[in-house]
Amino acid sequence: MLEVAAKHGLQSIEGFHLLAPQGAWERWWTMRFPDLTGAEAWMKAETAPPYGRHGYYEYELARSVAPAALSWIPRRSRAAIPSDADPRIVPPLEADQNSIVVLGFGG
Repeated sequence: MLEVAAKHGLQSIEGFHLLAPQGAWERWWTMRFPDLTGAEAWMKAETAPPYGRHGYYEYELARSVAPAALSWIPRRSRAAIPSDADPRIVPPLEADQNSIVVLGFGG
């Protein structure tokens, strides 16, 4: 996965705990790449052996949109990750209790 992230320029990865779980969906992860090629490469790598058909994650491609009606909401700034940072070292994680993310599903 580190190779895919480096090759395709993974910009961010965030995890969310859903307030109202839907069936087996309790957590939601977003990964942002510069284009859909990176996202497709990530999905292909995740479904390759040893997990393959035996993995339990579902993947969907999506584009980020911000309707004009939501322009009053301040955009969150993302901290820059140093280019020499070791991706194997994960900093302490904590929940951001001051934010809510709205996910919209559509066909």
